[in-house]
Amino acid sequence: MARQFRPPKPPPFPDSLPFEAQIDSALDRAAARLEQSPFPRLIRRIEEKLPSVEATQLPTPLGTVRTPHLEFPSFEPPQMDDRRKKATKAAVAQDLAFIVGFIPVVGDAVADVVEDVYFQNIADTLTPAEFETFKRFDTYNPSTMAMLRSFARR
Repeated sequence: MARQFRPPKPPPFPDSLPFEAQIDSALDRAAARLEQSPFPRLIRRIEEKLPSVEATQLPTPLGTVRTPHLEFPSFEPPQMDDRRKKATKAAVAQDLAFIVGFIPVVGDAVADVVEDVYFQNIADTLTPAEFETFKRFDTYNPSTMAMLRSFARR
């Protein structure tokens, strides 16, 4: 008869990340400050003055080409609801995963797993349009900055 090996019971995992409450309150404070600041009103006044190019049809030797309506993208201050807070906290955790990478021998592998898990969490939380914008910004920004930039787009 083969001997059975029973692995030890893992320790209980916490329900939330360390400092999650502080990150929540910081996001709430930042959203409230941004909402009360004159910055969004200034941006809207500037947007009203920016030019746009109407769609036109151009005759060419190869046929008529219709150009699209061109305008500057509009800015909308990010609204922090629970879904967006969850995605932002996942982006913060993804950025902080590099700290785990400093552990000798296994740190880099563990950090990659942590980043992948939180990236999937972000993908599950965001809408498809937000996720596409996030991925575009995430290629050259830290994840937290990319998340906030993707929320600032309409």
